[in-house]
Amino acid sequence: MQIEVTARHVSVNAELQARAQAKAEALLKEFPKIEHIHIVLDRERSMYVVEYAVQHKRVPIINGSDTNENMITASDNAYNKVWSQLRKHYDKLYGFHRERSTIREPNA
Repeated sequence: MQIEVTARHVSVNAELQARAQAKAEALLKEFPKIEHIHIVLDRERSMYVVEYAVQHKRVPIINGSDTNENMITASDNAYNKVWSQLRKHYDKLYGFHRERSTIREPNA
């Protein structure tokens, strides 16, 4: 499992780097079959853009991004978007929403 944090047009301090790593590790704990996480921290004019790209074993690449004036808020919102997409795919893949069939006893 590989975690990459890339900064474009902005210098990232140790706190933001550690926060991004912690968010990525939280995703890995919740969804253990993740193969690769790439986090891009960017600045466009006065706004910060945070993009998550998650490669899962059985799901195509899942992207989540957010733009905000605050880097931490943008990071949290992008993380929440990716997490909800992964949760939806996991529910579909592993059938938590499906109704389980039961064996009925024949009427005597």
